[in-house]
Amino acid sequence: MPSMDHGLTGIIETHTGQVRFDEGRGYAEKDWGRSFPQAWIWAQCNSFAQPGVSVTVSVVRVPWLRSAFTGVIVGVLLDGRLFRFATYTGARLEYLKTAEGTAELVVADESHRLSVRLSGAAPGTLRSPVLGGMAGTVYETLTGEMHVTLEALGNGRRETLLDAHSTRAAVELMDEQGVLAPDGRD
Repeated sequence: MPSMDHGLTGIIETHTGQVRFDEGRGYAEKDWGRSFPQAWIWAQCNSFAQPGVSVTVSVVRVPWLRSAFTGVIVGVLLDGRLFRFATYTGARLEYLKTAEGTAELVVADESHRLSVRLSGAAPGTLRSPVLGGMAGTVYETLTGEMHVTLEALGNGRRETLLDAHSTRAAVELMDEQGVLAPDGRD
């Protein structure tokens, strides 16, 4: 990930005037491939009341050999520490429920548990790649809501490290067929 949270300073000139980004927050990522997956949930937010908090969520139906599995890559940046939940690190998707415009998920590893609630508001339509051409459609909002709760697990107890909410999250909910259920339920 190029950057989960960085400062912004600058100006963009538009046909209607200038947009200033002084003291703004930024996020940058890189995607690889020629097509989007069958289904996915993606969200990002670094506009929480508590400074220094950034969350990125990616739940994807990954084609593999002659089958597919649901994979996760989730990161929480909290006070300079990155909490990483990913299929390749052994984290597991414990719960996922999607409905029109909303998603709830729980992902956990041996030492931490993260609960995320997402909702979108009036998404815009973007073009997306399909086999190298821009023939697909993605619905994304920049005014989505994200609520996150990060807990440390240990000695049979849970300690809440973060409980945060924002109404300025980028959200894509692309699971109309409900195929992203955790793999034990497919």
